[in-house]
Amino acid sequence: MPTIDVEVIFNEAKLGFWNYKLVVCILSIYLLNSYYIVFIPFVYGDLNYRCIYNDTFDNSTHSQCYTNASGVFEKCQKFLYEPTQDFEDTAVSKFDLVCDRHGLKQWDMTSLLISQICAAVVSGVFIDYFGRMNIIRCTIFCSILVSTTYLFLPYFFLMCLARGVGCFLNLSKDIALIILLPEILPKRFGNSVTSVQLCLFGVGTAMNSIFSMVFSNWRKYILFRIVIVEVLMLLMSLFLLEESPKWLLQKKRYEEFRLSIHKLFRQNRTVMPENLNQILNNIHQETLTEKSSYVYKLFRTKRTALRMISLSLSWISSLILYYALAFFKELFNFNVHTYYILIGLSEIPGTYLQIMLVRYFGFRWTNIISQVLSAICLFINCFLRSNDYWMLLMYVNAIFTKIFSTVAMNNIFAWNSQVAPTNLRGIGMGLCAIFGRMSSLSLPPLFVYFSKLYYLLPGIVLGIIALIAGIFSIFIPETYNVIPPDNIEEYEALGTKAYAVIKKQRTDVLMEVCQTET
Repeated sequence: MPTIDVEVIFNEAKLGFWNYKLVVCILSIYLLNSYYIVFIPFVYGDLNYRCIYNDTFDNSTHSQCYTNASGVFEKCQKFLYEPTQDFEDTAVSKFDLVCDRHGLKQWDMTSLLISQICAAVVSGVFIDYFGRMNIIRCTIFCSILVSTTYLFLPYFFLMCLARGVGCFLNLSKDIALIILLPEILPKRFGNSVTSVQLCLFGVGTAMNSIFSMVFSNWRKYILFRIVIVEVLMLLMSLFLLEESPKWLLQKKRYEEFRLSIHKLFRQNRTVMPENLNQILNNIHQETLTEKSSYVYKLFRTKRTALRMISLSLSWISSLILYYALAFFKELFNFNVHTYYILIGLSEIPGTYLQIMLVRYFGFRWTNIISQVLSAICLFINCFLRSNDYWMLLMYVNAIFTKIFSTVAMNNIFAWNSQVAPTNLRGIGMGLCAIFGRMSSLSLPPLFVYFSKLYYLLPGIVLGIIALIAGIFSIFIPETYNVIPPDNIEEYEALGTKAYAVIKKQRTDVLMEVCQTET
């Protein structure tokens, strides 16, 4: 009996309603899920405040922390909050996050970064064990429950804890969506669609900024997220989402795999070859060559270990630079809504550039080019001065740095998902991404403490990291126009002549069976 190759089956079934339905569903959920990153500036937006003394407010303490209403200069203990041009009401008034408590807002960012590390470690295991579809549905449902608690939590540290749990769920959902999308499409479409998917994160950032302008009260903003957005995501996942046929096959869930393939041909209105139908009906007799799948096998040889280290370096460079630019809004003299609309939409040219570079140069050279150009832009910034003459050049240089960082970010997501084998794809991405998530925790000391030593040192360090990541990219095998590996044996052979022989034998035999009738 010939070995089943899902890529050949996709080509036989052709693109149709089944594929389009899943692409629209996955892209829509990914777009709507982007709000968890930009939660802080909209829910914790600054408000005007006045000190309340003896149940009356002191007009002389507008946005001040001290009062001398009693004749003695003392610290305010209670405040009256007033709306600003950007916000009607935020969580700042609920938890009194002003004056000496203003710095507590950074705990929310810390909980977000820690939850990202936890998600990178754990989510891959769950995604590979329980399946992509089940994780997406479960995380959406749990996110609705966690988001509801935001409105009723009495203490700020509980809010940070709930935010951490919510970020863990949402990032796990993102990883599952990124893994699932290329697994339901033929290889020739997977690269471009994955890049478009990652671009939607920036578009979602801009959308959430617009939503926060409409719902300037943070409670209304969260209710809108729960009632409209998250419920819509849950309905799409329940009625439109399908499990990855490649994952079902690797997990030996043959009956579900057979039904999934029959549904694929039926909804795409394509006639299934009779010989292929017989193979699917007898698929329970097939024995896969791989006996076990353990994480340590990703590092079993020197070549694969160096491959994982190189991927981790690219994750570190891409994520630390991406988040540094995404959250350093003081670089532009805009209000918070305008800033996030601009940085969100700037990912569109970055995504288009990444698609073009991959099409002409492949993933490896795209990563090298984007990392090196990001480093060059960071080094150029060291020679620019903060005055009116140089300000326009600083803005242009910052925008190009953001575009190149978007290219690197999108590229490493798509590349890593195609290097890891199907049965360990979630774990493979998680192991590499964890180093990038951990590097994000270094952003506060990098920009605070290094700046005290030398104000240009953070940019220099980021540029050096990007250069190192670009150099180490030569040790990662090229996967553009290459069918991704399905098991450990293929993963270890990836990038060698033996891999092409293995894949050719599998596809040629099955294609011959499918074309026997014609």
